[in-house]
Amino acid sequence: MWEYHSHLSAIDCNKALEIFTKRDPSIVFQPLEIAEKLASNRSVCISYLQHCVDVKHLEDEDLHTFLATLHIDQIAEATEDQIDNLRQQFRKFLIASNALKVQFLIGKLSNTSLKLELAILHGKVIHRLIVKLKIAIKINIGLHYRQVIMLQL
Repeated sequence: MWEYHSHLSAIDCNKALEIFTKRDPSIVFQPLEIAEKLASNRSVCISYLQHCVDVKHLEDEDLHTFLATLHIDQIAEATEDQIDNLRQQFRKFLIASNALKVQFLIGKLSNTSLKLELAILHGKVIHRLIVKLKIAIKINIGLHYRQVIMLQL
């Protein structure tokens, strides 16, 4: 299959990409493995991963994080006239995704000029901490009420 994909890629990248986007994930078609094999052509790999995320709604941390790292690399190599559009796409993706390895991406962005994107990731960390805190508070309140009820009995 990969041999046919290589030949078709040379002729029509979009048709070659359809080999993978038209199929549902399975034992043979593992999205992360496919993305890793497509990584030699960044634009095709990004298109494939965006299809997995946007169309197939796959919530796999590895897929989302891989797509984010490809966006970072793409921005780093972009020309001045491409950067604003690429950064805007990347920010939309960061905001929309709930399946990112945030700490890993913070490390990748910490020494770059992508400060707004870094701020979005820090906001995600804070949001996750707030959610955990709310859960802990609910658990503690529940335990407190149980203790009060037990004392009244």
